[in-house]
Amino acid sequence: MPARRTMAGRRMCTRPHLFRATFGCKMNLLSKTRKAIGWGLVIIGLLAFLDICFVEPRWIEITTRTVQIPGVQGRLRAVQLSDFHVDGAVGLEFIEKAVDRALAENPDVVFLTGDFITWQLRDADEYRRILSKLSSRAPAFACIGNHDGGRWAGSSRGYPDHAKVGRLLAASGIRLLFNERIKVRIGKRDILLAGLGDLWSGDLEPEAALETVRGEKLPVIVLAHNPDSVERLDGYDWDLVLSGHTHGGQLVIPLLGFRPFLPVKNGLWAEGLQKRGERQVHITRGVGNLHGLRFNCRPEISVLEISGKCNYLGGKGSGFGVQSGRGMAGIPAMPMVCSNEKRSSIFVASFVDGTLCTAIAFDKARDKARDKVSQIRPDFTARAVARLGCGYLVEQRRANHQVFPEPRTLNPDT
Repeated sequence: MPARRTMAGRRMCTRPHLFRATFGCKMNLLSKTRKAIGWGLVIIGLLAFLDICFVEPRWIEITTRTVQIPGVQGRLRAVQLSDFHVDGAVGLEFIEKAVDRALAENPDVVFLTGDFITWQLRDADEYRRILSKLSSRAPAFACIGNHDGGRWAGSSRGYPDHAKVGRLLAASGIRLLFNERIKVRIGKRDILLAGLGDLWSGDLEPEAALETVRGEKLPVIVLAHNPDSVERLDGYDWDLVLSGHTHGGQLVIPLLGFRPFLPVKNGLWAEGLQKRGERQVHITRGVGNLHGLRFNCRPEISVLEISGKCNYLGGKGSGFGVQSGRGMAGIPAMPMVCSNEKRSSIFVASFVDGTLCTAIAFDKARDKARDKVSQIRPDFTARAVARLGCGYLVEQRRANHQVFPEPRTLNPDT
């Protein structure tokens, strides 16, 4: 019995020691975990700071979008630049880099949608040299932004009017459109181009630049710095509005997509190509920024492939189903998808103003493109013929812009 008591006593004496050791190890591990998490948050914060201040504001993204407008002949390749915001945070060397990259896209026309400065114009001669690169390569047109001068800018640190920016643009060979509309020829295409005054400055006068019913059956493109201007354009006749102003919000919360500093009333006008009924609005994120900050919202050079509405292939009795072109299995989206359900293939044909541009045979069984005929010249004067892998012939006559609705079966031996 004494031995047991001794053994029990010994066990009773060692338990507090084991408890203290175990508890101490857990507390030590918890402390190390907290420190690791703390250092991890510090590193993440530091990386985010470097990205916001030094990486993204200078990391230009070139985006390409296709825009279809009734009446456009062939294809028009346009570059839209906006919101240079030249000041202490955005230098002219960065603007020149953006201009050079934009010109490398070989545009037919350049559209600039305002905010060339933040508050004051400095080193005008150097700025003129850089902007002149644009007008020397392609016709260039611009509208005024709220920072370029006017009531809004004059109430803060800017100019009371846009005279200085207007002289800069004129010296650079860029046509400024201020509440006016002109007819311009780009290549062999005629378009009506309107430029509006700034909404925030109280200079927006759509009645001076637009018609309720257009007099000429030509496409109408509008330059308006602030996309909220679209709310004032109801009742006027136009096809496409090009805007900037938003900077995409500059700071976009990942996953949530929340933009806490978006300077527009309509949150839909943050960026990209948006619908307004049957018409379209394109908002670019711009090249510059305010305060030198961007996060999850890179500066943007917008390339717009503008073309006419498509003539669709297919017809009654042809056995072809029709879908809107959204692309299939990695094939870029096209205006038309025609499928013969009795065969194992689909073919996709893109027509722009009666001209066959692209045709792809799509093998349904293998879920991949089997054959492709692309880049048939838009100015092809003879019969444009694409023989597709699914054994159909698509024909188009340039002379009378006729698209044959009934594809004919080919003899395999021909």
